[in-house]
Amino acid sequence: MLRRSHGRTLRLPDGRTVGLTAREHETLQQAARDTSTTGVAARLGVSESTARWHIAGLVRKLGATSRQDAVRLAGLAPTGRTASLGAADAAVPGQRTRSAAAP
Repeated sequence: MLRRSHGRTLRLPDGRTVGLTAREHETLQQAARDTSTTGVAARLGVSESTARWHIAGLVRKLGATSRQDAVRLAGLAPTGRTASLGAADAAVPGQRTRSAAAP
């Protein structure tokens, strides 16, 4: 039987702990360093669609609403241009974003 080795266990702000594989942790670190999927893909040595898939999986696993939110929940400070992105630019394809309350 194969066992998945975890690269790191994260304690999220809500008290949950989430185990990440070494690859998931690496992807999260790259997402904190580079805002573009192209940049993350290049650093990981994978295609853009694979990088997008990895990031979307992390967003779901962490219960985040966007790439930026996943980086924040993991306690990683953005080191690239992430902070300047708007919510629409940072959202993961297929992921619902929280909408503002109706007046």
